[in-house]
Amino acid sequence: MKNAELLQELAKQNQELLEFTNEVRTWPDDLLLTRPRQEAWSIVECFDHMNKATELYLDQIEPKLRELKAEKRDYKKALFAGICTKQLAPKEGQIKSKMKTMKIFYPKEGVGKEALEQFKTNLDRFKIILIQAENKDLRSFKVTTALGPILKFYLGDALDFIHAHNRRHMQQIKNTSVSLNGRKQVN
Repeated sequence: MKNAELLQELAKQNQELLEFTNEVRTWPDDLLLTRPRQEAWSIVECFDHMNKATELYLDQIEPKLRELKAEKRDYKKALFAGICTKQLAPKEGQIKSKMKTMKIFYPKEGVGKEALEQFKTNLDRFKIILIQAENKDLRSFKVTTALGPILKFYLGDALDFIHAHNRRHMQQIKNTSVSLNGRKQVN
């Protein structure tokens, strides 16, 4: 895959996430703050979780952007990163594989609608990274994953992983909105 193709796909996904987030911002507070089941997260809790996971990567990537080298090869996913991303992403509008969340990524208690605003900020940060990565080697540097320094992703893999994770939880938000009395049917 060409670097430009990956960046274009990620920019498209970023825009879709932004548009959906803007739609969710118009939903009533009771829909955003209610858990569909005691053990499930509310919509704002999903956003808080996405913020924590996204920021883990963005906070590492932004300071390293000056290390980006000129593009000299096509983007190729690292094997393990590709497997992780594929398993994480929703498929055909469904979350196929269950995954345990690490405690550091649990939503904070009492989180409110500010989580949506923070997510929009993170999407803007992501967009700036995509622009700065144009015509650059997406394997210029690695970032540490949530599993610690034992597992690192190249920049391109990390960007792809972030959006697979966020698309997964956007699907969760859609499912939550439907389960709460079917009040909000979304595509």
